[in-house]
Amino acid sequence: MNKSPHPGQWIPADSKDSNRGLRYNQNKPKLSYCNFGLSVTIGEARVWERGAEKYAPGNWTKGMPILECIDSLQRHIDAFQNGENLDPESGLPHVDHIVCCAKILSNSFHERPDFDDRPSTNKGTVDGEDYLPREPMS
Repeated sequence: MNKSPHPGQWIPADSKDSNRGLRYNQNKPKLSYCNFGLSVTIGEARVWERGAEKYAPGNWTKGMPILECIDSLQRHIDAFQNGENLDPESGLPHVDHIVCCAKILSNSFHERPDFDDRPSTNKGTVDGEDYLPREPMS
């Protein structure tokens, strides 16, 4: 491989022709690390489908109070920890609900700081810097 003129970008040695596009991905998250396999994806998708039927498609994207997200997540964790594999309401695995609840929590934290109803006013730092999520979406 040859080193690209752009830091952090490597190109194959045989890519000196115009048949290969360049990508400048330095300091960008490697989303391929999020691929956990088809069984996880299918289980998660089934929970999202159930949520769309119960509430509305994409309902979670509006954001939810952080403590409500934690409550839902904790209920599924507690049930699974106590030996219950399937959620009695949905009939789907608690572990798949846990994945979805965690993503909803993360979305609310990052996208809707106005829903952060945790009692602490000390929200902490990320990578040594004060962390402030994005401004609420309009």
